[in-house]
Amino acid sequence: MTGAEALLFQGFNHKHVSRVKNKVTNRHLLMQAGNAMTANVVEEIGRSILKTLSGGK
Repeated sequence: MTGAEALLFQGFNHKHVSRVKNKVTNRHLLMQAGNAMTANVVEEIGRSILKTLSGGK
């Protein structure tokens, strides 16, 4: 897996990935992807918290 592919799996969009793809080494992109919190997971956690706080509706 390339660093760019790893970032895409983490939820970064193609526009942001293409901006760094040829400017940052593959190794560093993989490191950044490994340190990233998956955006989709964070979004779902936030939705779940809001749902709980609003009484589950």
